[in-house]
Amino acid sequence: MSLPQNDHQSKTNPGRRALIAPQITQCTCLTGTGRSAIAVVAVRGPDAQRILKRCSRLAVDQPASVGQVRLGHWTGPDATQADLGTNQPTTNHPDETVVITAITANHWEIHCHGGTAAIERILADLQQCGAKRVREISTESPLVITEAEAVLSRCLTEKTAAVALAQVRGALLNWALQWQSQPTSPEILAAAKSEAQTILRSADWTMRIAEPWKIVLVGKPNVGKSSLLNALVGFDRSITFNQAGTTRDVLHTETVIAGVPVRLSDTAGIRDGGEPIEAEGMRRALHAAYSADLVIQVEDATSQKPVDFSSFHSSVPQIRVLNKVDLVKSGQALSENDVATSAMTGVGIDALVMLLGQKLLQFAPKPGAPVVLNQRQRDLMTQIATSSLEFPLAATLQALIGGALQ
Repeated sequence: MSLPQNDHQSKTNPGRRALIAPQITQCTCLTGTGRSAIAVVAVRGPDAQRILKRCSRLAVDQPASVGQVRLGHWTGPDATQADLGTNQPTTNHPDETVVITAITANHWEIHCHGGTAAIERILADLQQCGAKRVREISTESPLVITEAEAVLSRCLTEKTAAVALAQVRGALLNWALQWQSQPTSPEILAAAKSEAQTILRSADWTMRIAEPWKIVLVGKPNVGKSSLLNALVGFDRSITFNQAGTTRDVLHTETVIAGVPVRLSDTAGIRDGGEPIEAEGMRRALHAAYSADLVIQVEDATSQKPVDFSSFHSSVPQIRVLNKVDLVKSGQALSENDVATSAMTGVGIDALVMLLGQKLLQFAPKPGAPVVLNQRQRDLMTQIATSSLEFPLAATLQALIGGALQ
């Protein structure tokens, strides 16, 4: 059961709009007093974007998305739309070159010249357009929004940032408010419980969108792990040499696959024996495999005795890669988690990247869906998902929105 978003919900919960953003748009200078090369002016509130559009002209005539940095000119509120097509000032002040960036949908920063006159001019223009000048911008957003803002600031890719941004814009908050506004009944509780269970299915994925996924390559010496890593990232990150024990330590490199940040780790070849330094490298390789999110088990397609590494990391998802297929005339049978590659010729690399992307996105939420971003949110959502008929749904939803009640 999904509840529609309509005006009735706002009436049943009059505080809803105030929870999402301050009623009054505020502005302030974030940098310290005194002369400086650059100053930062912040404007936050429901009219922030409208005011900035009225006072500035961006170099690129496209809406700025959250996190994007845009060069533009501060024209002031007295410039008309007709005047914006020229470079002639329409006020007593010349245009000021500025850099504008959106922190969230209702929170923007203007980077301008650090002189007092430039700062005061921008603040005065913001005030003229309806913003209230304050010493410090108040954050009236609930905890669930500020938590999402914190995660958004650490996201590394557009895909993961979009998940956090949906929560900043109220996906989880509005979900909680919609159920909180409903009368208590077994039917309502059962429906909320079902949706909470759906949200939790993606929790392992959404709770770590601000950090790279760990993909570890393991295999015997000389199966082509280092060459395969180099082929995946597109440059020679690992040293390759036709001698066992070339890779002695776990070597990391970061990239993006299917919009998801990943850390690829090349490891020492696993074999019996080896001198002490190589043995330590093998120990570290096994430790990296244990703690990985996904293991790429690399085998030599020309070998008749592939090694089964599942006992080292049985709980970690695996992909088996048969490398060096350019050296064999007939291929081996492959399962759905197998890929035949040649790191030297590039055969199968695109297929491997595609399979990695499928694994990484297997539990990703739908665009704009409500999700949990941390353990606090997950614990409260779990309480809802496992609730009994006497469960205090409204109180738990309020705790999800604003904190406490664990």
